[in-house]
Amino acid sequence: MIKKEYQRLLVGLFLLLGNWSLGAQISLFCPPDSVLCLTTSCDTSYVLNPLSATTSCGVMDIAYSYAVNGSSFAELPASGVLLANLNPNTYDLTILASDVCGNTTTCDYSLVIVDCQAPDPNCAPFEVVFLDDAGHLDLLASDLVPNPTDNCPENLTVSFSADPNDQMRSFFCRDAAEPQLMTVFVTDEAGNQASCLVPVFVEDPFAACRELSGFITTEWGEALGGTFIEVKGTEEWTLRTEEDGFYSILLPVGGSYLLRPCADGDWTNGITTSDGQLLQNHLANNTPLSPYTLLSADVDNNSQVNFLDLLTIQQLSSGNPIIIPDNRSWRFFQAGFAFPNPENPFASVVPETYLINDLEQAQLNLDFIGVKIGNVDGVASGPTTDLSALACNPGTGKCGGTVFWDQDSNCIPGSGEPGQEKWLVQISNALDTFYQLTGPDGAFQFNVSPGAYTVQVFVPNEAWTLCQNEFPVTITSDGITYLSIGGQAASTCSWPEVDLTTGPLRICDSVQIALRYANRGTEGMESAFIQLMLDPDILPLSASSPFISQGDTLVFPLGFLSPGETGQIWVDGFLSCEALVE
Repeated sequence: MIKKEYQRLLVGLFLLLGNWSLGAQISLFCPPDSVLCLTTSCDTSYVLNPLSATTSCGVMDIAYSYAVNGSSFAELPASGVLLANLNPNTYDLTILASDVCGNTTTCDYSLVIVDCQAPDPNCAPFEVVFLDDAGHLDLLASDLVPNPTDNCPENLTVSFSADPNDQMRSFFCRDAAEPQLMTVFVTDEAGNQASCLVPVFVEDPFAACRELSGFITTEWGEALGGTFIEVKGTEEWTLRTEEDGFYSILLPVGGSYLLRPCADGDWTNGITTSDGQLLQNHLANNTPLSPYTLLSADVDNNSQVNFLDLLTIQQLSSGNPIIIPDNRSWRFFQAGFAFPNPENPFASVVPETYLINDLEQAQLNLDFIGVKIGNVDGVASGPTTDLSALACNPGTGKCGGTVFWDQDSNCIPGSGEPGQEKWLVQISNALDTFYQLTGPDGAFQFNVSPGAYTVQVFVPNEAWTLCQNEFPVTITSDGITYLSIGGQAASTCSWPEVDLTTGPLRICDSVQIALRYANRGTEGMESAFIQLMLDPDILPLSASSPFISQGDTLVFPLGFLSPGETGQIWVDGFLSCEALVE
């Protein structure tokens, strides 16, 4: 017979074994990962407390221990443990809970200590630096911020931009003209940044620099502010005139330099019917114009003013966007040039630049006269800043290529496949669109800012098609993006084109007629000819090409006209004194 005390022991043992065998469980409520921001110092403390837990074991006596970053477990008392001197880092915490029944469970979570405090650059109010005897200085950003501070001061980086590696700037003579506002960045190891502005005064203690300066105005003294000037030579730079048209730059002694103002685009600026009327009066009645006005009237830049310039000005005055490939919309000439023959400024070369070799003394009167091409009455507004900058500094990226006749239809340029002259090429992006006509060999090249563009070629007529209609390109500052664009015959045919223009018609006076012809097709023309039917009041006197006179009709035999071949014929005649001119 078993004694009662042994019975109680066995019952207790059975109860304990029963709890174990029935799968008693312990549940630990695990917190989420925590992030602590450091804003005043570079370390902090963290109190690690026991977590809330439950157990199915009959006795709610739960013991806790902890480990940090894989360390051995240590006891975690009910009052918690202080983790001190925690620097920016990630701490992996493990909490182990166990009950009297032998059940255990763990909780893993992370404590992330982050440095959230940006450094203090402690920038000086200004800094004075000195060029060497060659007019040059390399400056480190840390020279401008010698004592930055931070809550975590180790390994602070000082730079001239948000890129911590951008730590040096070069200064030249041109920087000595006025204070240079430099933005300086201080970055800590956590990536926190702060910046400040430091005015830098660049001094020239060795007198290594000389000034070149002048004004850019119109013929009538109106300032052309905002005009860009390109400097080429020993040093290269682009500067801009002030509101009163003044410009100035400091350059190293002994260098050679070329100064050229630049502006292009906006051809219709200032051009109205008044310009056409003034030019027509000049051509018809020899009304005198100033030499600069005559230079303005030479729209096609062929060193003469004639009715073709008049026709172009009339087109521009109507707002038609036309392409003038051989000229810029603004031209700038040396202001001090003395015209040997003011009635014919084309008899001499009018300098459009200043060339200074072996600079020794300052030159303060390098003035230019700006001329808006086509604006005969002189009322155009000055060139826009964007257009002036584009003309001077069209960009470091280049996109060029060739438009060729893909005669074997494989879209690959081959030997003997000719280039296509005077095909229109367009390059564009969301902001800009530029056009160019291909040269005699089909070549084209655009100088544009780096970026993404689309290149398109426009066929001259329905006889042609393209291997590809659009060419997406990404233009970089390195080298040239080159395209070979094939044009294929859509049909086998010739495509003759003839344009006729005349100069001013005055009774009892000479008249000039221009004929321009081309075969824009894919097949040559046998025995091509042009028939010109004249008004009975026009007496033909001579022509630049042989002709056959058939009453009022002149026939110009051209012979075989190859695909792409172009030409021009001039006809001189006399308008009858009894003619009626409307």
